Amino acid sequence: MKAALALYHKTLPHAACEQPNAKLREPGSAFFVNSDLAHGAHPWTRGEADRAARVSSFGFGGTNFHAVLEEYAGDIAHPADRANVDQWPAELFVWNAPTADALAAR
Repeated sequence: MKAALALYHKTLPHAACEQPNAKLREPGSAFFVNSDLAHGAHPWTRGEADRAARVSSFGFGGTNFHAVLEEYAGDIAHPADRANVDQWPAELFVWNAPTADALAAR
């Protein structure tokens, strides 16, 4: 959710750490730790490519998930415009079941 809101507001997400590694703050470092909210949100400037965020989650049971979110640069459809949903370029449908047979039954 934090990554999606960062893309929406075009601000870098805040790193929730009290004392980041000092080597990350050395002059010439390739890294930037956005840990100071006292001075307001840090804008997420756009380069040649669209803004994109990668989110990873590692579970205790061995489940690992990775998602790539990219900013949407088009016009946002308003509820009144939803009459033309058949013209949308793609839809995502997700089903879940413990086995292939259970999935077919759903």
